[in-house]
Amino acid sequence: MLLSGPTGTGKTFLGGLHTFFRIMTAPANQSVFAIVAESQGTAEKMFIDDAASFVNIFPNCSFVSGKKPHIRVQTKTGLKRIYLGGYSTKRDWTKILGLNLDGIHIEEMSIADDDFIREAFVRASRLSHAWLIGTTNGGLPEQIFYTEFFNKGWYDEELNPNIPIEEREAMLNIDDRFKYWYWGFEDSATLEQQQIADLYNLFPVGSFFFNSKILGVRGYSEGLLYAKILNTKHMIKFEDINLSSLIELDIGVDLGNSAKTVFTLTGVTHKFQRAVVVDTLEIDMKDDTDYTSIINDFNNWLVKWYKIFYNSIKQVRVDRSEQLFIKQLRNNIAIPTIHVIQSSSEKIIQRVSDKQQLLMQYRLLFSTLGGAETFNQLKLVKDDGKGGHVDNNTPEIDYSDSLDYSLERFVNRMALYRFRS
Repeated sequence: MLLSGPTGTGKTFLGGLHTFFRIMTAPANQSVFAIVAESQGTAEKMFIDDAASFVNIFPNCSFVSGKKPHIRVQTKTGLKRIYLGGYSTKRDWTKILGLNLDGIHIEEMSIADDDFIREAFVRASRLSHAWLIGTTNGGLPEQIFYTEFFNKGWYDEELNPNIPIEEREAMLNIDDRFKYWYWGFEDSATLEQQQIADLYNLFPVGSFFFNSKILGVRGYSEGLLYAKILNTKHMIKFEDINLSSLIELDIGVDLGNSAKTVFTLTGVTHKFQRAVVVDTLEIDMKDDTDYTSIINDFNNWLVKWYKIFYNSIKQVRVDRSEQLFIKQLRNNIAIPTIHVIQSSSEKIIQRVSDKQQLLMQYRLLFSTLGGAETFNQLKLVKDDGKGGHVDNNTPEIDYSDSLDYSLERFVNRMALYRFRS
């Protein structure tokens, strides 16, 4: 059974209850089950730490931590065990699927490994009584959980009156072993109208994330990622910036092998309400351009800004693939108190989503002094149709990646605070 639809509609909560009741009513010879999410830690956050989870609602449930974390459920037919696992690595999911499972609950199937999904369906099919429940926002049409399984699935037209046309047209409705249920915003028992309106304003209409998270349907997006969002309200005159309001600044670095090497200086305001691109340094990558010349140009630029911001400039974050450059810059940076580190490994689709949301909330701004070129280059970044960007080794990607690295230390903290208009 697949539970599909937008974010925040209660799929995990209701799917968890459905899983719980199936386990509660399972006969004595069915006692081993699994809940699998992106990682074991994610599964614990969703079903152990969440006060609304069935584990914390029903007194006959208890959590056992350790090497094999699991939920114990005492039923009339005996003790049941629900093991928790992740599908992010084969090492993790083979431990779970190595068990003789009577039922499997999978969270967010659209980001699960293809081999894991196939193996999970094999496990659920080899025993006549076994079952599989999955939840998802909209995924890509060619993902195998659609093409090999749920596209041939069955849905109840009477109980799914709001199922989007994209889903109706994709399913053949020929195999009732693969049941499909759609949860729209109107099916949520907790979302209020203002919350729904806010969700609709999170992503650009027609973007991959709008289709997946807001409409809850499969499908690509086409065109440009940021061009429709960016406007003059995102630009701020440098002389109008209260420089003392920028409490911390980081520099992101992307080395373009045949395009541009870009350094981006970005600062955040009190309580991480807004981020401002203060300045960028662009270096053309010519045949005779080496690390020494890049670092010399960077140091001259850095010293100029250090005289203004001093110790508020905390880090230089460099593309993690450039280990040699990171070491050379670390050893030769003009201000040794500024840490030079490698960028994190955040996925491109997450970086795209973060920038889109900040732009739509007018929380990512660009100074007219040095942020204008980043603003203009972002308008050129193309959508790959799958939530990421098209990387043809062009300058706009160098600018976009450099901006991402300058933001990555701040993004999670920016998400914690309510935006002040």
